[in-house]
Amino acid sequence: MDTMYRNVALCKARGLPVAGWQSDRPILAVVGGGKSAAQNIEVLKNWKGDIWACGSVYQWLESLGILSTVFCVDPQPCLAGMVKGASKALLASNCDPSAFDVLKEAGAYVETFDLANENVGVHHGPTTASAAFDLSVKMGYLDVTFFGFDSSYDEGPVEEMPERFNVSPRTHAFKTEPEPNMVRIVTNGKAFITSAEFFMQAQWMAELFKTLPSVFKNRSGGLLAAMIADDDYDCTHISTKLAEHVQPIQEAA
Repeated sequence: MDTMYRNVALCKARGLPVAGWQSDRPILAVVGGGKSAAQNIEVLKNWKGDIWACGSVYQWLESLGILSTVFCVDPQPCLAGMVKGASKALLASNCDPSAFDVLKEAGAYVETFDLANENVGVHHGPTTASAAFDLSVKMGYLDVTFFGFDSSYDEGPVEEMPERFNVSPRTHAFKTEPEPNMVRIVTNGKAFITSAEFFMQAQWMAELFKTLPSVFKNRSGGLLAAMIADDDYDCTHISTKLAEHVQPIQEAA
């Protein structure tokens, strides 16, 4: 928390503009790194509105000739590498100062926003994508479509998935990262391999899609689509690494 408060203070000292309401906002696409984003590249190339790219997705979209605003709430220093080359950014005030330094050096236009603290600010769940719901509406976007937030790495028939649980999956449409905290979720007649973080993301996002469907539209597949269709789920497996963290919590309880 000390680091978070430090980051916010340093951000405020920069005097950057704060994202706010506009009555004439166009349609908005929010893009994640799931495989369904790759399946919608032509849609995004022809998008007639604004595009927010979550974290490292920005550089992938840029490589495909798709202009976007890099969007993130991540307070870790690795964000600095993700924002390189961006001309526009929308960052939470708690983001690491190194990211703001990179954007300043490039002459990028940067807007900031505060994450919720004592119910003031932008409400969010475990990921950048989860903050897009509250922030987009507060900025005046009334038609928001989400691409590439599948929230899972692999999926298939329930009986086949246990054998594939320990096989390293492809984590993004454009890259693969190590994921030690894996879980297996069964819902809507399928099994999904994902991370603990993305499972929580799917829970958060599925609920919001059902709450305001006239504004928020899902073009993602995977676990997220399944949880929108069926909010009953079972967690049947967790990785050994994740179990090492869960065990002490259970014992303390």
